[in-house]
Amino acid sequence: MDEFPAFFPHVKNSFMDGTQRPVQRPKDGRNRKRCHSGKKKAHTRKNLVSSDENKTVLLLSPTKNGRVHDKKRMDKESWMEFIQPHLMCRFDEGFQGLQGPNVTRPKKKPKGTALTHEKKEQNRTISGIRMINEHAMAGIERLCSTSHVYRNRKGRDDAFMLPASALRNFHLECT
Repeated sequence: MDEFPAFFPHVKNSFMDGTQRPVQRPKDGRNRKRCHSGKKKAHTRKNLVSSDENKTVLLLSPTKNGRVHDKKRMDKESWMEFIQPHLMCRFDEGFQGLQGPNVTRPKKKPKGTALTHEKKEQNRTISGIRMINEHAMAGIERLCSTSHVYRNRKGRDDAFMLPASALRNFHLECT
């Protein structure tokens, strides 16, 4: 992460989000509980993906179990410590605790009240801009081994995300 500005000096906006992919149901009860994602209602593995405005994948976190929330993963990876002041970071609503002058995320609806019309419009604008990261993650998942259940030997299923990200970036450079 220290080398981020040297590798990507042209990047002004960074979009971050988590992606999940299904895995076979673990036989062991402890692993079954760790891999179960309440959001997807399935057994999953999770990565955090950061991309720029050109849909290039900049950062990919190590693969972890799907039970862990995106914000908690971000804290453990300590990505926010290395964010440069000139870099604008855009997140989804799942990263509610992150704050800073260069952090943008939609506002959540407060309990018992509704969002104002202006805040709803602002959320639509932010979500529309953030679609760039969703397209970057969809480009990674074009390699079907990252989006379908891996049925080969255990332990090798996590080796696909990095090559899939590299293939995505190579595809963007060639087109």
